[in-house]
Amino acid sequence: MGGHHMASSGARLAWADVAKGISIILVVMMHSVLGTHEAMHGTGWLGPVVEFAKPFRIPAFFLLAGFFFAGMMQRSWGEVLERRVLHFVYFLVLWSFILLVVKGGFLTFGGPAAALKWAAMSLIEPSGSLWFIHALALFAVMARLTASIPALSVLVAAAILHLAAPETGWTLADEFASRFVFFIVGCRFAPMVADFAEDARSKTGMSLAMVLITALMTAIAVWPGYLGLSVSALTAGSIVSLILGLFGALSLVIVAVHLARFRFSSILSALGRKSLVIYLAFTIPMAATRMVLVKTGFITDIGLVSLIVTMVAIAGPVLMELVARRARVSFLFERPGWVRLKERRAVPRLQTA
Repeated sequence: MGGHHMASSGARLAWADVAKGISIILVVMMHSVLGTHEAMHGTGWLGPVVEFAKPFRIPAFFLLAGFFFAGMMQRSWGEVLERRVLHFVYFLVLWSFILLVVKGGFLTFGGPAAALKWAAMSLIEPSGSLWFIHALALFAVMARLTASIPALSVLVAAAILHLAAPETGWTLADEFASRFVFFIVGCRFAPMVADFAEDARSKTGMSLAMVLITALMTAIAVWPGYLGLSVSALTAGSIVSLILGLFGALSLVIVAVHLARFRFSSILSALGRKSLVIYLAFTIPMAATRMVLVKTGFITDIGLVSLIVTMVAIAGPVLMELVARRARVSFLFERPGWVRLKERRAVPRLQTA
């Protein structure tokens, strides 16, 4: 089923990093724009862009995460826990602490016992935007647990969960129900996604037509006010959110495939490879830049402030990682050797062709 594309050269899958780059930009933009709107008591011209991306922004991110996880499905549980669970848990706890200290909440701890309790709680109910990191670990475990169940059965079950849209108030459970279906599409149908991308490259007209139709459907769902419609079709857990999420994510793949032909796409793919770094740290430069711009009041255009905040929030973490390496505190963005599961192999692993 087209599995050969998966193992093909890096250039062949350049689109995957470009798509991840676009996704991380959209996620950071959402936080930056909405925060700026709130701080400046108004809306700017980036608002409609953020609204437009709502149906597919996070579905695309998880579909791509699933696509990158596909290669791990045949690996041992030890490897999955090491590379996908421990990896994310380390960053989740570390950055929950960092963000709390930055926000000045450290004073509320009242001793080491309270701090430890808080750290344990952050694994159950992650703070702020870090639920994303949490979900990536959970999705990997659930995908691996269901590896022996036929892909279609898992997909149908995940789609039903999405449509049921339970609201338990527990972020992780709700996000799992809502988003796991997209991770499964990327993970269990990875060869088909790779083939789809390959077809998009050769059938330009057809693939761009799909993007246009999806864009039109999305616009009707998210911009009823602008388009003079009375009601929005996009509600959580609806069949509309499932279709727009899936088609939107696949349209983003098509766009990435075509952008990957241009030289400037190397910036997008670099951001895609740094998506975890950006996601962990973006709130710090974002909040700082927004505060400075709003307090000084030099720029009054809300859209322009939103754009500057977004750009600094994306570039900031990349710069922070560079500084962290130079300053010998690379553990901020790189998991140190002591946070590893010990390999229990008696025999050295042979190189496989």
